[in-house]
Amino acid sequence: MQNNVKQFLIISSLGADAHSGNFYLKTKGEIQDFLKNCPFESVSVFQPSLLLGDRKEFRLGEKIGTFFMKLFSFLLIGNLKKYKPIESEAVAKTMFAIAQKNYKGFQVITSDTIQEIANKKSCSPR
Repeated sequence: MQNNVKQFLIISSLGADAHSGNFYLKTKGEIQDFLKNCPFESVSVFQPSLLLGDRKEFRLGEKIGTFFMKLFSFLLIGNLKKYKPIESEAVAKTMFAIAQKNYKGFQVITSDTIQEIANKKSCSPR
């Protein structure tokens, strides 16, 4: 392994798929497929839904999407739970927690699981 790097963590996107007709999701999916064949002991792909948090730039479409996603997120239960918007801080906490584990292999962690891990007190960086 070059430079002794054993672990790779990346934020992708919910719905990433190399065969998608959407350029953004297709590109994210292609990156994920590429990483499956890389010689890391561990690859963790985080697929958050709509990321919430402060941004330096203003994105009108994102602001509108955030408003409606927050408004109707209570309807996202069961299999739809992974589509709930998620705070960027929750993603960071989960990435930190996963980085501390000795996981081996390739894993994809969707937004609902990211939130569950972030909610556990054991993942708070201290």
